[in-house]
Order: sequence, then structure tokens, then C-alpha cells
Amino acid sequence: MCINNPIMSRPSKNIDVKLIELGKKRMIQSGISSLSIRSICVDAGINLGMFYYYFKTKENFIKVLFESFNDDLYNYWEIESLGISSSLERLKRALNVGAYLIKEKRGVAENIFKDFDFKNEAYMQTLKGIHNRWQMFYTKLVEDCKKDSFFANDVDNRCIIAMLVGSVKYYANVLEMDGAENYYEKVNAFIDFLIEKLK
Repeated sequence: MCINNPIMSRPSKNIDVKLIELGKKRMIQSGISSLSIRSICVDAGINLGMFYYYFKTKENFIKVLFESFNDDLYNYWEIESLGISSSLERLKRALNVGAYLIKEKRGVAENIFKDFDFKNEAYMQTLKGIHNRWQMFYTKLVEDCKKDSFFANDVDNRCIIAMLVGSVKYYANVLEMDGAENYYEKVNAFIDFLIEKLK
């Protein structure tokens, strides 16, 4: 015989995870301003009260969505870099992931940011936090390359990161807009060219 015990906690139904996944899909489809919390809750089969229990406000929910997108990107890089022991190859793979996103996921970023409110301090603080995380990520990769003598120690890490990340992003965008053939081969050759210049 089963007796309900009010003290026992109910099993988690991952409601917050479900809302986040639906929220990310909607943000990709419609952008931020068209994001309807009520509609997301209906699709999730969850009442509006549960949404506010987990996220408090729509603004906070959107911040969580940005952070989740960022975690997805980092996890993708982690999978892509499995088995790579060389610090230089890990750096190259990270730059290649950036080029992949430009070619294969351009529409995602455009949809998310098409109506982004750059005056919203909470959103901007979230994006600054994400930027700082990637700055530390690339700094670690560059420092590892310096330890392994791939880069000169007297070159500032920020200069190396700016040259590599900025140049690869610009070049990949140009290739994508031009509809260039052999996109990835050209990106890889450009990455090798830049690294040679930094040695």
C-alpha cells in the first residue's frame, strides 16, 4: 500500500530545462522581442506560475537563454577537441569552430540579435560575462602554445588573440558572403598563415 508522504520531495520533471530548450528554439525563430512566455508555457504543458517560480522574470529568462547558448557552444568545442593533445592543434580547432559557426549558423545569430536591445543593462552585463569567459578561454589556449614554444613569449596575449580571432572571423565572413568554394580548406590555410607570422 502506498501512502503519500508530504515531507518527501516530488521527483524533478526538469521543468526548467524544458522551458530553456523551448525558449532557445523560439529565440532562434523569432528573436527576443517576439519571445512569448505564455506561448512557451503552453507548448511545454506548464502553467505560467511554474515559469515565474523558476525564472522570476522574462528578462532573467532571456539572460539564462544567452548563457545556455554559450554553454552549448563551449560543449560543442569540447567535443570537437576530444583527443587533441597538441596545444597548437587545440587553438586551431577553436578557430575552426568559429569559422564553422559563421558558415553553418549565420542565420541563428542574425535572428537572435535582429531586435536586440543594446541599451538593456542586464542583457549587456550578461554578454560582457560571456565575452570575458571566451577571453579567458583563448588566453589559456595561447598561454599553452607559448609554454610549448609555438609563440614568442614577448608577444602580448591580447595581440595574439585579436589577430587570430579577429582576422579569422573577418576572413571567414568574406568567404561566406562571396560563396567561396573550398571554404574550410581556405580557412585552414589562412589560420596556418597567421600562426606562422606569430612564431
